[in-house]
Amino acid sequence: MIYSTSVCNDRLLQDYLDPTRAEFVKVLINEVYEKHYLHYQNEFGNTIEAFFSDEPRFGNDKGWNIRIGNTDTVLPWNEEIREELYRNGWHDTDDAYLFAGSSAKSAAARMTYMDVITRLYSRNFFPLRSVSGAADTESGMSDM
Repeated sequence: MIYSTSVCNDRLLQDYLDPTRAEFVKVLINEVYEKHYLHYQNEFGNTIEAFFSDEPRFGNDKGWNIRIGNTDTVLPWNEEIREELYRNGWHDTDDAYLFAGSSAKSAAARMTYMDVITRLYSRNFFPLRSVSGAADTESGMSDM
């Protein structure tokens, strides 16, 4: 039986940001990154040449060795993920393949799922990058 819940394996992550949801990522960008940029904007490209952040993460479980396909692994899941999966040829019967076996069908389902959540993450978290390299007028930031 597969069911959807907002519960995760680590109670410290119960209210963790879902990076597959644009409205949540926008809050993070506005409240953290934009405020840092505004405060340090004159230092970018001078004192600050680059920066690293390991946030946000999917936050569904802790540890670096979480593997999709384990029956106890909690996976990010919401209606937008479901819709994107359907747009990528997903069927309701594919849900079980996220957790069951090591068949070619399981591997294909897991790859499709990971591609979808990776695209959602990228689209939501990296709207600051423009193709032309011009400044993003909404954020005030430019490609670096």
